Amino acid sequence: RVEGIAATDTLRFAGIELERQGLLVVEKEMFAPPDHVWDGILGLAKTEYSVIQSPFFTRLREVGVAPIFVFIPDRGDSGSHVELRIGESALHSPEVSLQTLTWVPSNERGLWYINGSVGVHQRSMRRFLVDTGTTVVVMTVDDFKEYVNAIQPQRGCFRRGTLITCACSDVPKMPPLMFEFGNVTLALGAMDLFLPNKKVMGGPFGAEPACELQVSVGMPSEGWVLGDNFLRKVVLVFDYEKRRVGFAAPPEQSS
Repeated sequence: RVEGIAATDTLRFAGIELERQGLLVVEKEMFAPPDHVWDGILGLAKTEYSVIQSPFFTRLREVGVAPIFVFIPDRGDSGSHVELRIGESALHSPEVSLQTLTWVPSNERGLWYINGSVGVHQRSMRRFLVDTGTTVVVMTVDDFKEYVNAIQPQRGCFRRGTLITCACSDVPKMPPLMFEFGNVTLALGAMDLFLPNKKVMGGPFGAEPACELQVSVGMPSEGWVLGDNFLRKVVLVFDYEKRRVGFAAPPEQSS
């Protein structure tokens, strides 16, 4: 939930100009769960969620641009950024592996909900919210417990509620979390889900550096949320007119 001041201004980006575009200047934000810092691009839900005039993506046709948003991971040294490209031509970017591009319908009103399967050793069908405004992957409580048990190294990790801390040296050996959407399978490795917390493990681990699991727990009725640490690893497409989500493996994963 966000609160702020409704305003109107000329919006210019990527050579596109939209006059008298409605905007919300956010002054207050409330997100749950609160365990992690949140960041991302807000305002890309479907038209049913708009409360301030027409969202800018509904006006792109006015200037001859298809309302298709393509999020492409940065393949630089850091691999920690995603570039947003807009329009039909973005689908033909050299970084998009078209042979792996698969479309998943998103028929629910408002947010980008889709169906797919996920798991470590075996996959189960789940409902996912694809959300560019969420920083981490969010799981249900039961799936969180199952995931933590599936990746547990032989010497274990420290658990305090939903806060999971493991020795950083154990993280590369953990099995990946596998997603399947249509005909594309995507792997999210443990290295993508753990971050060093600049502390040491202590106890039987001594001074080994500690890594913290960047996953939150949500309500079962809400399913999963695919946040930034997932979106950095795949090519993601929002097609507003056809109400569908596209996934493609980055070129180096598409062989």
